[in-house]
Amino acid sequence: VAYPTFSSAAVRTQTTLRAMFGLPAVDADMPEYAQLNHEKTTAAYVKFNYAIDVAGKAASGNIGVRYVATALHGESYGVDATGAPVPQASDSTRRDVLPSFNARVRLRDDLLFRLAASKTMGQVNFSYLSAGLRISNPVQHDAQEGNPDLKPYTSRNLDLALEHYFGAKGMAVLGLFYKMVGGLIQTATDTRVIEGDEYNVATYRSAGLSRIKGIEIAYLRFFDRLPAPFDGLGMQANCTLVDVEGPSSVAGRTVPPVGLSRNSCNLVGMYERGRVKARLAYNHRGGYVATTSSSGAQGVPVVAEPFGTLDVAVGYDVTRRLSLTLDGANITGAHIEQHYGTTHNPMNYVPLNKRYGVQMRYVF
Repeated sequence: VAYPTFSSAAVRTQTTLRAMFGLPAVDADMPEYAQLNHEKTTAAYVKFNYAIDVAGKAASGNIGVRYVATALHGESYGVDATGAPVPQASDSTRRDVLPSFNARVRLRDDLLFRLAASKTMGQVNFSYLSAGLRISNPVQHDAQEGNPDLKPYTSRNLDLALEHYFGAKGMAVLGLFYKMVGGLIQTATDTRVIEGDEYNVATYRSAGLSRIKGIEIAYLRFFDRLPAPFDGLGMQANCTLVDVEGPSSVAGRTVPPVGLSRNSCNLVGMYERGRVKARLAYNHRGGYVATTSSSGAQGVPVVAEPFGTLDVAVGYDVTRRLSLTLDGANITGAHIEQHYGTTHNPMNYVPLNKRYGVQMRYVF
């Protein structure tokens, strides 16, 4: 077997590099990858602040509404009955009214109650809107096709929180949230004949109503009653638990929304005294669906296993204006393992890089 001879000059020249591997100077025209999207958003909002008494308790907050008009134009290539590329264009206009309400009630000097209700909207990723049919894996007969008719998703949100403050910097928070989300993107796979062969074609569509509810717990305190120099020690912890009810992310399967972990927690040890500041943080993320349209997955979702990272930062204030910081991210070398559906079908092993840095900051 004859292997091409490495040449740094060839690597820097596309034409020469392609010639080394017997490829033409330029790629053949591939219209199925061509896509043009133009989005114009016009928005206006109004907000009113208020401060009143409720049953003898001081309450404050704001009430507002946002109006958003979105005009979307898209061009891409679809295919006709013979599989030949056909140019397609689509236009859509959408108008949304998004109200919001926020309230803070001081129950005691050290106890606050917060209430928030709102409606929000999220636009569709442009990559989902192409009508082009692309062969993603000719060996396993996988293909992908977008959907130019997808609509933005909307969410009705309700958040409640009780905050207790103590000491100089101490705080404990208990929060509850509930969201009704309509139009989350769902991956659907069907079988289609392409150039005489059967292919699994993955596409996207808007799902029905999903209900997301959860609880958030947070705690922060400094141990300033300890003898010096330990009076600069502190800790911070938070955890979020989530439950989801609604349509699956993949038609015909029970799959939660993409990217949503059912639990995530952070634990931070801190030290702040004089000119010295230090933090050691452990971050945990529960398992989640990484994608539902991976090449070669044949409609099976790709799931990421739970993982955690450890970060550190040490800083020193040289003067009131100049400070130096040494930090490290993922110092234990954590990694992410992904698999197709179950742990018996591994997909890949993704090492997360260790990163170290030195920062110098000067405030004018």
